[in-house]
Amino acid sequence: MHEPESRRLSRRYRQRIRRAEHQRRATVPIAVVRLFQSLDREPSRQVAYYDPGVGTIWEPGTLSKVSQKIQMLLGLAFGLGVTGNVTEAYLFLMQQHQAGDCVHIFGFSRGALEARALAALIHRCGLLRAELLSLESYAMRLFQSPDNFAVVDSFKETFSRMVEVEFLGLWDTVTSMGNVWSPIHWPNTAKNSCVRRVAHAIAIDERRAFFRPNRWTALPNQTVSEVWFAGVHSDVGGGYDPATSRLWAIPLAWMAGHARAAGVAIADAPLETISAAGRTSTPDYATGQHDSLTGAWKALELVPKTHRTRRADGSFDRPRLLIPAAETGLRGRPRTLLPGEQVDLTAIQRFVALPTYRPDTLTTAGLNLETAQRFLATGGDVWMVPGSGRTTGGDV
Repeated sequence: MHEPESRRLSRRYRQRIRRAEHQRRATVPIAVVRLFQSLDREPSRQVAYYDPGVGTIWEPGTLSKVSQKIQMLLGLAFGLGVTGNVTEAYLFLMQQHQAGDCVHIFGFSRGALEARALAALIHRCGLLRAELLSLESYAMRLFQSPDNFAVVDSFKETFSRMVEVEFLGLWDTVTSMGNVWSPIHWPNTAKNSCVRRVAHAIAIDERRAFFRPNRWTALPNQTVSEVWFAGVHSDVGGGYDPATSRLWAIPLAWMAGHARAAGVAIADAPLETISAAGRTSTPDYATGQHDSLTGAWKALELVPKTHRTRRADGSFDRPRLLIPAAETGLRGRPRTLLPGEQVDLTAIQRFVALPTYRPDTLTTAGLNLETAQRFLATGGDVWMVPGSGRTTGGDV
């Protein structure tokens, strides 16, 4: 008997949804939540799973409000809890995945790093068969030991299913360089051959040292769109009151387009309703922008951090300690655009429309008013940073 068409569809479209970065109010969802709310919920087509990620909610048993806030801050700044979240997502896929399913993974901030780590775990160890739950912790240990190639290959061949990730949708992935101790190093989080498509929205105006951008490296036969958008981390990934800014709506619409192209079923009406929050006659690109380098984050700029530089051959040098108190250029440092990187049209429109919007990230990349106006006259969708394109990202 042939399997019904609807059942084949259910095996084709499945989503794994993640997020991170502190949700400031329960009524102000971040972009991943907004996308989750817009999904076609017909269970015969797609199954969705959501996890709040690190730095968003406190662990059960955390009693005082002070300790709750400290726990969330540690999650955001240092990425504490990342390994456990990746494990939970992997277990969900183990139990739910069926032959023919497409896997789509989304994430914001540390949640984007978790999304990439989940895809890397699938690439390195495969997806364990559902009946082998007891081997999950062993798979995670193998994943975190990048030199055991022969052991990993044997494990993968013996116990796992070979699964591709159809799509990675990422909002402003940040590195784990914020660790005071040696940073976590996970293989295949910057380039991964089992991922077919990647869309990555990066924030132009973020300056916190704990939120340095973590770029993706494209491989042959892989479709990658990595584009920079105006705003700080949570202007791009969402989480601020829509009445104060609608910059988040721009990368959300962009991401929804890429997700649909990758096979994600998104309902038009819910997406339009959700995307309309706070809309006025002012163009979205000209609405307010926030300053994330305030309060405790300003104090954390003085915390020593480890950092590794990527060599030309793709390997890393040994971790070195950076002391921002002694190196003033590290405190509140603007992000740097590399030659060949792409800036969204709306960021250029903002540059032209608002004389006060002159971020160092854009001006040091060669953008000025004349250049911006000349670009807008071309009708292009993205402004390309002058120079030859980059070739590498950076594992964390």
